[in-house]
Amino acid sequence: MNDQDERKGLPSASGIERLAACPASFQREKGLPEINSDDADRGTVIHAAIAAILKQEYVSDDATDADAELAEQCVALWRQWKENFPGKDHVEERLWLRAPAGPATVVREIICSARLDVFAVDRDVAILMDFKTGRNPVEPPQTNLQLRTQAVILAANHQLDEVEVAIGQPLAAQPLRTCKYDRSEIIRATMELLNILAKARDPNAAAQPGLHCEYCRAKTQCQECLGLHLPMFMPPVTLSSLPVSHLVTLLERAVVAEKLCAEIKAVARQRLQTGEEIPGWTLHPGRVTRHVVDATALFDRFQKLKPEDAYERFLACIKVGLGNFKKAVGEVTGLKGKGLDGKTSALLEGLIETKVGEPYLVAAGQTVEEIEK
Repeated sequence: MNDQDERKGLPSASGIERLAACPASFQREKGLPEINSDDADRGTVIHAAIAAILKQEYVSDDATDADAELAEQCVALWRQWKENFPGKDHVEERLWLRAPAGPATVVREIICSARLDVFAVDRDVAILMDFKTGRNPVEPPQTNLQLRTQAVILAANHQLDEVEVAIGQPLAAQPLRTCKYDRSEIIRATMELLNILAKARDPNAAAQPGLHCEYCRAKTQCQECLGLHLPMFMPPVTLSSLPVSHLVTLLERAVVAEKLCAEIKAVARQRLQTGEEIPGWTLHPGRVTRHVVDATALFDRFQKLKPEDAYERFLACIKVGLGNFKKAVGEVTGLKGKGLDGKTSALLEGLIETKVGEPYLVAAGQTVEEIEK
């Protein structure tokens, strides 16, 4: 079952930040496919590994050693925080929020959901942790709308008077951040959430484009989004003389514009592949790449040419992939994590040539890993 089916086409906690910023995005996203990315796929694999470890189940082979290690770190954060809290672990559960009961209500309508990574309940008190597997800083629990929504839905499902939430993010290299909601805060947060959902359900809600457009599936079809991010609103001056304040605005819009351009090209490519004509544009065959699949057999053939220094000449043709080499070291030694890193570094000492390329332009809160992708 895909995420859209799992959510039953309703708003969920993971997208509530964007709905609050642009209520129209909910209606405009309906029927559109999910946007996949390498980061999202890796996050899914790591979350599955976390759930498996918490349930004492087998971790899928889809998880790399690094993924499994990060999952273990997330679980360690939860167990340390929960150490003195009774109640069993509830892992990867989707909970539903129903509309408030009216005077003539028979069946209360489901209006929103939240998939909680892990939580525990003790009578009328609960704790929950949301895992973040990236390095980028996220909104702290005190102002994090996703966590706030999770707290509301958890409280509604278990009739709670207190919910404490936390963000488990091992790669952020900062202390565990938590926020406690008492009964009055839960009621206030519930009213705020109901207001956000009511606006999102309005078919005439006005679009409010901004940096949040980056995560909206409707961005390539939204005139407001396209109008904000693509024209770039260049002033009548050269780029070299742009005021810094205007350059900051253009850089922020460029982040979304780049993704918009990529999606526009993807749509055009798909339509051309189905036979549709786009005046002035055609598909060119993709680049063909070749690689040797059996180095041993190739070396045997090369030796038959009988060069005096066959071994040295053949090695000179080979480029060692550091990732593959590290994997081989791990398979031979059985090492993992930091132990594998140390052994690999020791073997490579004095044998590595390092080249430094052009510096990256990195926004506040971004990581180099994101830019490289």
